[in-house]
Amino acid sequence: MTATLELPQATPEEVGMSGKRLNRVSDVVQEFIEEGRIQGAVVGVARRGKVVYFEAQGVANVKTEAPLQMDAMFNMASSTKPILGVAAMMVIEEGKLKPSDPVERYIPEFRDIKVAVLDEAGKEQAKSKKASEYRLVDVESFRHHSRSADTHSGIAGLARSKGAKRPKARDRNETLATWIPKVAAGPLSFQPGTQWGYGGGLEVVARIIEIVSGMPFNEFVQERIFDPLDMKDTHWIL
Repeated sequence: MTATLELPQATPEEVGMSGKRLNRVSDVVQEFIEEGRIQGAVVGVARRGKVVYFEAQGVANVKTEAPLQMDAMFNMASSTKPILGVAAMMVIEEGKLKPSDPVERYIPEFRDIKVAVLDEAGKEQAKSKKASEYRLVDVESFRHHSRSADTHSGIAGLARSKGAKRPKARDRNETLATWIPKVAAGPLSFQPGTQWGYGGGLEVVARIIEIVSGMPFNEFVQERIFDPLDMKDTHWIL
């Protein structure tokens, strides 16, 4: 390990691990790189509060072939979900939001949203691989859709489908305040609580957190989560 770490370091054997077996990690990472499955990786292993393995392999930029550094920053992708979950629990704990609250209490645009369903004729057309036809119906079980917490779980019907196309992905200049009302225009992809579908719900929760906290979501997580935990290399917007 050549990088300077804030955490104490130790040999694997000092904390009851095998250095010989830990070194196999670099072989596995190198195999992934050579197979083209990843362009590089930074791997750290700690036990009993001490770092015993910390290596960077591969490149940070495929075009320039600049080597990956141990202090490289990565897109967190789906691991942002637990951060949003913590933010939601914070405002719930502060009494600013209840999991049972209707979404439309905070985002009125969701009131009277419809559901896109494939009609009987459309089902037959779908079987023959022809264009499917959808019609709009009322939400049958509004209690499922209306709970703020359910927008996080994927059962709210906010996933993409042929009958319920989401607006085009928002660009960097668009905020949740302008984007979520477009999503709320609907329709939903399925009756809430009847299926699970990936997409959409987390952004709605983030917008509700903005509304009840009075802060843009990226500022909320920076000031309320990252800074207090001294996560100085973690940012919602770099």
